[in-house]
Amino acid sequence: MIIKEIELNDWKKFASLKLEFKDGINLIHGKNELGKSTIIEALNYALTKEPDSSGNEINKLIPWGTNLKPKVKIKLINRENNSYIVEKKFPKGEGKIEFITKDNKLIKIIEDKKIQTKLLEILGINENTINLFNLLWINQGT
Repeated sequence: MIIKEIELNDWKKFASLKLEFKDGINLIHGKNELGKSTIIEALNYALTKEPDSSGNEINKLIPWGTNLKPKVKIKLINRENNSYIVEKKFPKGEGKIEFITKDNKLIKIIEDKKIQTKLLEILGINENTINLFNLLWINQGT
């Protein structure tokens, strides 16, 4: 899997953020409290959490003092070299996966509260090995 871009809306401190990644290894660095860990956390949620998830952990994503639904959207390429957009809103939200055709048209694959099984299928990942996603990033303080 290659992650090409991430877009955040109403996600913790980010009202709106879009990052495009280059081929190869990308580093996210900067001074304290700029949101580096928030970006990594959003990638984790985009790849591992169902959009209908709830609870204290999920509620911490909501910008303080609002009722907004945080949204993460990633563009990725799977191992068959197919491009997809994965979008999830939290808490108790919905998600969708769209296939990007060679001529950049979007074809909706699924739109529902439960999209994780389809995402894992697209990525060629078994649900029993989902925790291997933790090898993709190093969290702050570890």
